Amino acid sequence: MTATALAAALVLAAPLAPAQVIDVAQGPLNAAGTQVKPNIMFILDDSGSMNFEFMPDEVGLVKDWQRNEFMVGYWSAQCNGVAFDPSLEYAPPVNAAGTAYPNASFTAALPDGFRSSTATTNLPTNLNNSFYYVYVPYTGSPAAMSWTYYSSGAANESTVFYRECLQTMAAAEASGRFRKVTLNTSDTSAAAVALRQKYANWYTYYRSRKLTMRSAVGRSFRSIGENYRVGITLLSDATVTSSSFLNVADFVDRSGVGSGLQRSDFYRLLYSAETIDGYTPLRGALSKVGRYFGKTYPGQTVDPVQHSCQRNYALLSTDGYWNVGISTEPGYEIGNYRPLKLDNSGLVGQQDGTLARPYRDSTGSDGGGDSNSLADVAYHFWSQDLRADLKNDVPATERDSATHQHLTTFTVGLGVRGTLTYDRNYLTQTTGDYADIVAGRKQWPVPTGTKDSSAYGDATHIDDLWHAAVNGRGQYFSASNPDALADAISTMISEISKDSGSGAGAGTSTLTPVTGDDWIFLPSFSSSPSWYGDIRAFRFTSDPLTGALIAPDTAEGKEIWSARKKLDARAEPRRILFGKNGVLADFTYANLQAAGLQGAFDIACTATKSSLSQCAMLSEAAKAKVDGPNLVSYLRGDTSLYMSQKITENQAFRTRSSLLGDFINSSPVYLAKAPFKYADAGYSAFATAQASRLKMIYAAANDGMLHAFRVGENTSDSTGGEEAWAFVPRGVIDGASMWRLADTTYEANHRNLLDATPVIGDVYDSTTKQWRTILVGGMGAGGRYYYALDVTSPLQPQLLWEFTDGNLGLTFGNPVITKNAAGRWVVAFTSGLNNVGDGIGRLFVVDAVDGRLLQTVATPAGSATAPNNLGRLNAWVASETDNTALRYYAGDMQGSLWRFDADDLVAPSGPEAVRLGRALDANGTAQPIVGMPLLTETTTNGVATAIISFGTGRLTNIGDLASTGVQSIYAIKDTLQATGIGGSGDTQVALRHQDANLVQQTLATSASTRRVDPVKPVDWSLQNGWYVDLSLSSGERVVLDGVPLGSGVLAYASSIPNSDPCGSGGSSWLYQFDIGKGSVLAATSYSSLLVGIGRTVDSKGNISVVATARDQSLSLAASSAGVTTKSNRVRRTAWRELN
Repeated sequence: MTATALAAALVLAAPLAPAQVIDVAQGPLNAAGTQVKPNIMFILDDSGSMNFEFMPDEVGLVKDWQRNEFMVGYWSAQCNGVAFDPSLEYAPPVNAAGTAYPNASFTAALPDGFRSSTATTNLPTNLNNSFYYVYVPYTGSPAAMSWTYYSSGAANESTVFYRECLQTMAAAEASGRFRKVTLNTSDTSAAAVALRQKYANWYTYYRSRKLTMRSAVGRSFRSIGENYRVGITLLSDATVTSSSFLNVADFVDRSGVGSGLQRSDFYRLLYSAETIDGYTPLRGALSKVGRYFGKTYPGQTVDPVQHSCQRNYALLSTDGYWNVGISTEPGYEIGNYRPLKLDNSGLVGQQDGTLARPYRDSTGSDGGGDSNSLADVAYHFWSQDLRADLKNDVPATERDSATHQHLTTFTVGLGVRGTLTYDRNYLTQTTGDYADIVAGRKQWPVPTGTKDSSAYGDATHIDDLWHAAVNGRGQYFSASNPDALADAISTMISEISKDSGSGAGAGTSTLTPVTGDDWIFLPSFSSSPSWYGDIRAFRFTSDPLTGALIAPDTAEGKEIWSARKKLDARAEPRRILFGKNGVLADFTYANLQAAGLQGAFDIACTATKSSLSQCAMLSEAAKAKVDGPNLVSYLRGDTSLYMSQKITENQAFRTRSSLLGDFINSSPVYLAKAPFKYADAGYSAFATAQASRLKMIYAAANDGMLHAFRVGENTSDSTGGEEAWAFVPRGVIDGASMWRLADTTYEANHRNLLDATPVIGDVYDSTTKQWRTILVGGMGAGGRYYYALDVTSPLQPQLLWEFTDGNLGLTFGNPVITKNAAGRWVVAFTSGLNNVGDGIGRLFVVDAVDGRLLQTVATPAGSATAPNNLGRLNAWVASETDNTALRYYAGDMQGSLWRFDADDLVAPSGPEAVRLGRALDANGTAQPIVGMPLLTETTTNGVATAIISFGTGRLTNIGDLASTGVQSIYAIKDTLQATGIGGSGDTQVALRHQDANLVQQTLATSASTRRVDPVKPVDWSLQNGWYVDLSLSSGERVVLDGVPLGSGVLAYASSIPNSDPCGSGGSSWLYQFDIGKGSVLAATSYSSLLVGIGRTVDSKGNISVVATARDQSLSLAASSAGVTTKSNRVRRTAWRELN
């Protein structure tokens, strides 16, 4: 038997492929299922000064040497950044698992809570550790930590602040400027007990710079999970191989495959590092990290860079000034541990003398400034391509435009100030020292001191620390106390998270563009730093001469409005609704409890119930706040219990980057005036009444809510993007998964809670004798429900119904709003995926107004263990003025195309499902049909023929990405007979078999396009259609709905996934087929994966295909419609224009 004959036999004889329960992805299917994680190297200052129990250094000078006692400033947080401050929390640090260390003992306090020791201190009996001073402010009194410096770097000793801090304790008490507080155990009041506990924690965990740094860093890094790669190096370590250096790796302790204790190793090194007397070689340390990421550091064997688009960060923390000269003597920056270039060829030298401001270190136009400064090192490793062997595709951000592999530098100074006045919000300020530097009114102070001079270690080196963060496109922080330090490091991490959110697989769209008027709305998702979504609004412009539409620039910041930004900036309470006893009610715990639905939200952190992953790491006070009422408040948008809160008793729930959930497989739907042309009685008057209806979009997000957003009447309307209301369907509540949104592991355990595009249509309510505009939506992978709302009045929605059934699967199918043969308005949908009731594929038909089940039409396929897995639905409607469905069509995962006759209008007798054909490849393997079949009609010799076209392939789970089976596009006719093409039942042959009588067309490459060559004639009076294999690219498939363009032209976008996590998910082809001839009229290649196609019409009636790529870029392709005979008419889906 020849290979050809064997293949034919397989196609002929292959039995129906067994159906199966399908693994459905609970997140976006990016190219390889691999997230590109940012690299973070933390540089820990272990210099000798970290042992000091005062900061800044000037506090150590306020001592009466004759009496051998410190002045009052030493004992007060007004002057000393590590002195006890009763206004701070002093929460115990956390271990690698995130569990808090024990509270310290006031009568047996450990001197270092990170080391095992039997020596303790009874604080109330220790004269130097039983009191502190509180500053008594007055009108015009200086703020805490108001140390100032001259341009020379010397402290200004003439200020009121300095003189007050320099007082003796007796003088300070006498002046009334400071009040002494002595601690003892005699006061048993709750306030006194709490104060003693706080003081004991300060003594054990925060008393010195070293202890403060450990506690603050440990607490801040608790929020980082395995979505980051983290390492640590000690400032004193000049190698990348010693035990004081930890290579970057996934920040998680993992057993089994890929095992490692990275998180534990990080915390171990952080908490065990001992200080080393001597210098502070910040320049050498930063240069080492830059060369490490470039893999050029001497002795290096580990390559920390995994992907070309990976970001690399240095977090540099220090309590002082870099104070080392460049020499060959011991104690200096010597050998490899100097401010060396990437290639180790010499010192970095002068890097920023002629740069634009604010990077330039001089005010002149011809250079100047200083060489080999910390800022020079930062700029060198930002500007150099660290990996010339890799593609330059690091995503740019607003503050960091570099796309080559580079180092981004963040710095924090602990208790130290420079000669410049620091402002936490310096990046956005229009006045102040930094603003003057940006404007050229001031220059960066030159760090004049080195170990080779008597002025080393002056305040200008702190200015250089700031300058380094600017040159490195990071951010500088000045922290004057433990809480400020923890907040600074947490903010650094947050900024890194924001940057990485625009990397591969983040900030992208997987959705169909939605047009309304000349608006277009782009939904998106970001998986980093914390799952969130956005819908951004744009408008098309047009060529003034030709009227042709011009696609908008969809770059970040170019939108007319952003729903995410509007929602996050909202001050007034939100209106969030759910269905309570058949009507909409406010989504509050009290209402949920009254409806008996509170069980889905009653979480706890108790000995008998530990609902959240973070329960073990929460304080007892925080655990008490993990309950149903607080969870519902969190879901409504309350941020007061975020893990990022400074007060540990308020650290309970996952910190969200935005209140708006992600949009993965759900597109927004636009509604304004009534768009239909129904001839039904009363509809014309209804449409007239809705002519000026408020413009809205409705979008289902994976925060479990359907959101209603105002569009705005024009681009200057400030209400555009505002959330009018949101709705939580019963299916989301019954799924009992909304609590996962509050779990800190949600980043790695995302759930598609509400992931299906809603549909809008107008229906007549025969009970109330009025027309209604209704919205119907499913849940996608989120559940087995459909819901319907009346949105006739956009700001006053009404609940119509919520439907589920034991034989309804995951509602991936699309609801179709139409009329049945009796004139009753109905909603039809398929049984969906994993319909594990009895597994039989079904068409469901429910009343459009009240949701009553009117009818089901079952296929003969499927069982409880092998469900049928029906896909998207289309309805044959004869006229745009009469939305009556004459029959329905849908495909399934086994490659079967089904016709459903719900009203007994075609053979055989009675409502039934007929398999029209089986799509199998040449080896007899089923070709899944997941998209909506497109319906057209052609006329040959006066005889009209119904044509059903569809593409095959799927992207349902990670395993589908690697599929290389040949998929196809088919166009077959429906003869409206009792059997389909090629027979019926198990003996029905595949559509490609010769007995099915389809013409095989063949794709060929022609220059930069594709075409069918040769185009074999298709005689619809004698033949049953045509098919073409997508065989030119391995893995090419059709998973998106096609788009009818008119005149018998249909557009299909193919998907060709790839395995590059830095890529755009793959590539695509956009085909325009003459459906009657089986020819390709136009084919356009896209280097980025297309994730949605739609159509739009310009002012002159010209149709264009709107294509959206994964990176949210938009393009327009002119339609080829009109090249075939006008008798090839396109049938719309129940005349629904709003999906």
